[in-house]
Amino acid sequence: MNLRDTAFAGSFYPDNEKEIDKYIKHFDSILKNSNFKLDDSLNIRAIISPHAGYIYSGFTANAGFKYLEKKSPKTIIVIGPSHRVYLDGL
Repeated sequence: MNLRDTAFAGSFYPDNEKEIDKYIKHFDSILKNSNFKLDDSLNIRAIISPHAGYIYSGFTANAGFKYLEKKSPKTIIVIGPSHRVYLDGL
């Protein structure tokens, strides 16, 4: 598998693995201690996840991925825009 280098590490999200883990644990804690409940009876077939900086959309993205984690999907398709290069037809 080829992995692309991170484009915005240190700006929209931390450039340190331990710092990222701290964010995720913080979002998990908020989710666990809130009234927000993931309804497992729903037959959700897709999620749309925000991808702004962690401080802006991390909690919402985390909640969506926590839901997916429980469902163990067989296939995940990621569709994302290009923020830096114009792509005709996309």
